[in-house]
Amino acid sequence: METLKFQTLGPKGGPTLVCLHGFLGTGIDWILFAQELQRLRPDIQILLPDLPGHGESVSIPPQNFTARLCETLDAAQISRAALAGYSLGGRLALAAAIEHPQRFPAFIGISTTAGIENPVERNARCEADAKLARRLRDESFESFLHDWWNLPIFESPKKKTSSEFLASRSTQNPAALAEVLETWSPGVLPSLWNELPAYLGDALILAGEADSKYSLLARRMAESFRSAKTQILPACGHRLLEEAPLELARAVVDFLPANFGIGPSTPRR
Repeated sequence: METLKFQTLGPKGGPTLVCLHGFLGTGIDWILFAQELQRLRPDIQILLPDLPGHGESVSIPPQNFTARLCETLDAAQISRAALAGYSLGGRLALAAAIEHPQRFPAFIGISTTAGIENPVERNARCEADAKLARRLRDESFESFLHDWWNLPIFESPKKKTSSEFLASRSTQNPAALAEVLETWSPGVLPSLWNELPAYLGDALILAGEADSKYSLLARRMAESFRSAKTQILPACGHRLLEEAPLELARAVVDFLPANFGIGPSTPRR
């Protein structure tokens, strides 16, 4: 099985944090957060994979993702790691953590969910994502990206201009993204809500205050885990990786020492 392409920051052999990006992104989406985390905790190794169908992993199919992630870590000689995910990446990270709690004893979910429970809502989302997939294959990718950027979920007091987003996403392969949508649609992936109480690790769930839907989901997820806490970041929306990288890094640093056994944090300045 072909392994994921990834970037690494920090020292090899130390405690490891693996970060999974969202739909349309790449591992580089985490770079501002990773730089802040390195400043606070220089002993942590940070892995930033490109998900299947994205970036340098564009030729890798989205099927069997958890097995592929584990093989990627095996190849990198990483037997145990904290696992973080943003949006779609959070959904994938959650599934991997639940399946392999000994390997992933800490889960960090950012602007994410445990899935859709209602069958009617699942069918509707599946149909909606199938339409988006057809659009990716048959229509202008630039138009798709413009409309994606202007979805209501991305409204935020800290929302930036579209030019940077469009430039960073325009190099993606729309046909590969269409397969990702069809495979990883929340209407296709199983709901994991009933699995949360059985997760043996510890969880941190974060969302932006202006992202009302995911703020509610974050609180519900944290209440569902055996051991979890939630943090809602003020004046932020869905795209926390770019809107609040320092605040995210501080929250993760505060979380990991208590729940991942990696020692006291570096004093903040």
